[in-house]
Amino acid sequence: MARNYGAAKLKNHIPNNAPGTLGAMGRLFDVSSSDFNKALQGDQTVITKIADMARLSDTAKANLPKALEAYRKIIETTGDVNQAYVELVQLTQKHGTQTLKAINSSKTGEQRFKNEMSEMQAEHVNATTAEATRHAQRSSLIQISGATADLMALAKLTGAEKS
Repeated sequence: MARNYGAAKLKNHIPNNAPGTLGAMGRLFDVSSSDFNKALQGDQTVITKIADMARLSDTAKANLPKALEAYRKIIETTGDVNQAYVELVQLTQKHGTQTLKAINSSKTGEQRFKNEMSEMQAEHVNATTAEATRHAQRSSLIQISGATADLMALAKLTGAEKS
């Protein structure tokens, strides 16, 4: 409750000379020159409000370095972690495509190798079959030729005996 001092007053020259600054003080720090003047005159409600703000300020000031350092660590670490993730993503993108290309190239080479092995086996079977067929035909021709020669020799003998 404000005390009554009658007509006595203290002359304050500042509000009329710096109204913008005092207005900014209210907007920026939530304290007004009006409340300051009331507190000077003993208004207990305003004094309690200012005292509460002062205790809060003392607590904040005591905790400020620790809180600021904790936030600094959180923010820096968050930045570092995200930068590390970016590096991991970039490494994965770079070396992932390189690895996938190598895997696919290896798979293609493996398939080519299997195909060539299969083709060589088929060529071998075909060549072996062709050789066996050629041999059989040649052997048959030799036998036919021999049989024909025998028959011709017999025919000559039989023809010579008849003459």
